[in-house]
Amino acid sequence: MLLGQFVAISVASNLFYLALVLTPRLPSPSSSHMLSSFPAPVVLWLPVLLSFGTVTMSPFTSEHSFLPNLLLMHTLIILPLLVPDCLFPLAQASAQTRSRFGISLKTLYIVVFGAALVLHARATGQAAGDPLVSVKNLALKAWDVLHSHPAQLSIGWDVIWTSILFVVWLVLHPELQPRVLPSSSTIKGRFLTAMYLVMATPLLSVGVLAPHVFWTT
Repeated sequence: MLLGQFVAISVASNLFYLALVLTPRLPSPSSSHMLSSFPAPVVLWLPVLLSFGTVTMSPFTSEHSFLPNLLLMHTLIILPLLVPDCLFPLAQASAQTRSRFGISLKTLYIVVFGAALVLHARATGQAAGDPLVSVKNLALKAWDVLHSHPAQLSIGWDVIWTSILFVVWLVLHPELQPRVLPSSSTIKGRFLTAMYLVMATPLLSVGVLAPHVFWTT
């Protein structure tokens, strides 16, 4: 998150994937058990959810309120990194030592998925305009918007590359894939997984698909 403030998100995500590859795996319970037991304290989930509020308000900002809203968004994203480690209890910590207002990491993923889905649906509906617009016309309109401004071009292609990297990462790491996808232990399974991700990511966006993947892993 901190690197994302200084470099492109696609670059930061690549460095994150590299860190995961270089980090030795330790014996641990199943992923589903970890998701259900690992606590997300209030200092983590509250800034995340508040940042969705700034995203929601972005289309309604003016030339005077856009920058403060953007700065608030970035501040909320890095806020959990400034909190002392003692406020982040371990997964194996007892119930007494966990945050009173903490929620499970799985619950946080579900909430983020729902919020991202609503925002994506709203943005897609506004972009499409006419509900009867064809997919081709919508794609052409999106392409025009992508190249409408240098800042839009930079951010847009950053999202595209981040989405591509996310798909590649999941295809190459079957252990991280959700249970709803076919097993990637075979060539056929990997092919079906790749096809699903290639079709679902442009439609849902990586912001919607990523929490869904980690929620169902």
